[in-house]
Amino acid sequence: DPNKSRKHTRIEELLHENQNLRKELDQKKVLEKELNRANRLYRMMLETSKDVISTMTLDLKYTYVSPSVKNALGYSPEEMLQMNALEIMTPESRDTITASLKDWMGKGASGLDPDENSRTEVAQQYMSDGGIRWAEITGTFLRDESGRPVGILTTSRDITQRKRLESELQSSLQLLEKRVMERTAELEAINEMLLLEIHQRKKAERELMNSERRCEAIFQAAHDCIFMKDKDLKYTHVNPAMLELTGKPISEIVGKRFDDVYALDKGIGIERLDLKALNGQTVESDYTLLIGDRQIVLNCIRVPIRDEAGEVTGLCGIARDITERKAQTVKKITFPTRSASPAYQKTLREVELVAGTESTVLFLGESGSGKDYLAKFLHEKSRRAGSPFFGVNCAALPPSLAESELFGHEAGSFTGSRMRKRGLLELAEAGTLLLNEIGELSLTLQAKLLTFMDTHSFTRVGGEKLINIDARILAATNKNLLIEVERGNFRNDLFFRINVFTILIPPLRERIEDLPELCADISAGLAKKLGLNELPFIDPKAMKILQGYDWPGNIRELKNVLERALILSGKGNIKEQHLIEIKKLLNLSNHGRDRLKKDINKNCSIREVTSDVQKSLIKETLINTGGNVTRTAESLGMTRDALKHLMKKLGLKRRNVIDHLL
Repeated sequence: DPNKSRKHTRIEELLHENQNLRKELDQKKVLEKELNRANRLYRMMLETSKDVISTMTLDLKYTYVSPSVKNALGYSPEEMLQMNALEIMTPESRDTITASLKDWMGKGASGLDPDENSRTEVAQQYMSDGGIRWAEITGTFLRDESGRPVGILTTSRDITQRKRLESELQSSLQLLEKRVMERTAELEAINEMLLLEIHQRKKAERELMNSERRCEAIFQAAHDCIFMKDKDLKYTHVNPAMLELTGKPISEIVGKRFDDVYALDKGIGIERLDLKALNGQTVESDYTLLIGDRQIVLNCIRVPIRDEAGEVTGLCGIARDITERKAQTVKKITFPTRSASPAYQKTLREVELVAGTESTVLFLGESGSGKDYLAKFLHEKSRRAGSPFFGVNCAALPPSLAESELFGHEAGSFTGSRMRKRGLLELAEAGTLLLNEIGELSLTLQAKLLTFMDTHSFTRVGGEKLINIDARILAATNKNLLIEVERGNFRNDLFFRINVFTILIPPLRERIEDLPELCADISAGLAKKLGLNELPFIDPKAMKILQGYDWPGNIRELKNVLERALILSGKGNIKEQHLIEIKKLLNLSNHGRDRLKKDINKNCSIREVTSDVQKSLIKETLINTGGNVTRTAESLGMTRDALKHLMKKLGLKRRNVIDHLL
């Protein structure tokens, strides 16, 4: 039958057409997966960017603003969407941008001149709190498939600090995906549905290509170093900024690990930071690289890259060169390499010995003897030297904020905590944290610190997520912690946890041999501070007076005495007459010793002799501290209330002591 034959032929044609359409659909699904992966990658880069990225119409009405605008300008993205870009500019910048936009539209809208497709201007912007910031704004025409401009993509970088990320990612990706309905009896209906699906896949493919072009433009133009690594921690992508910073060709970086690219003689914990990102954490840290003959300090944010199933497949990092900013904030310290004092030589040897380990170190010494100074010296000698060093005086931390300062807090965890804050432990990631005057911590905070030292993890105030941190802990105190343990002021278990390696720092009176060199170093610093053209000279008679004093305030007191002497000398050489205060203290000390000898010769009782010694010691320390009772109590190793009670018992009054002796 001819009709049946034609129907059979038609069915075969439809089946063949259906097979072809299904093959094309499978290809589009593959493209769609690539589109999904690219979309996640682009959005991740957008959310981690510190620059303000926005899109706007040709008349400068915002259509999209990145979340970073909250930190940059103080406005929320929703508030910005109600604004025109000119509204947040100063009048002068508004006129400049308006004129530039008019000129740019005339030259660049046609697309005939590739150099005019983008334009960069500098403008002043108002922040939400009324402040003004300078911003470098780069605009690029957004064009449709025919090349006509349909909008403007802008990147706004804060150039007040000169180091803001100049990039923007505008992703307007819409993924339209429908599952192909089950085969129906009518092949023609199925084919219509397949054709519709193919049309949608083609549209998604065009969006993917556009998105890839935008991402590539930002990746190539970014001033910060952007890199990606796989699960084996091998570089898979690096941008031109990173190649320029390192001075290496891409062939020497891609496919290799960090240790293969950079020959470092000191470990800086890069692998441990990368592994944290592969474990799903977002990690921010500072570290130092040796590029050629110069050291570069980088601030790097690492975030995990996930696939469709949420599994981590690698990491993405954005690193910013903060060398100049660090150089402005970090004071260069020249550390000791020798000492004329056997006691201090022993201390230096112990510091260098323990520096090469990861052990916790406890520095013991009087106030002003240089505990924080030697802790910094230990850090610079350790494998963590390229990573941050932070020191905190636990005695200066307000009790209500101490936990937040050390461990950080989440937004809204207490009144006034509007934003998340990283504590000192997080800031010291891969580096070292010195807890100076650790004996002043509250028992509650001691317990949390003990937990961290045992597990290397903690939770922020108001937080629930455990944060793992690799930071070396150093501790220092001028107190006898064993006595504090007996009094119940310090946890016994924490004491044994920090007392792994103890370094005793001798007071200045036990290393008088170093006094001339110390005076020379301190005088050089004071000369720079006071703007002197020549280094001051210390007269031998003046040096003899300095060497005869006991220095209860140690190096801190020595610095104050030398600065006062320089001022009295008219910023000239220091002579005997410029050390009046020290001579008075020496006379007081000699008077006390003579009085003690006289009392002993008179066969006075132990109680009378003890009272005289206590009076002389308190008087001497009061004079040394300028009559400050709190500092006097600290120097004598007692509480302020205990000192006031003892002075009352001995019949001593602070004002009478100062007036009589001075």
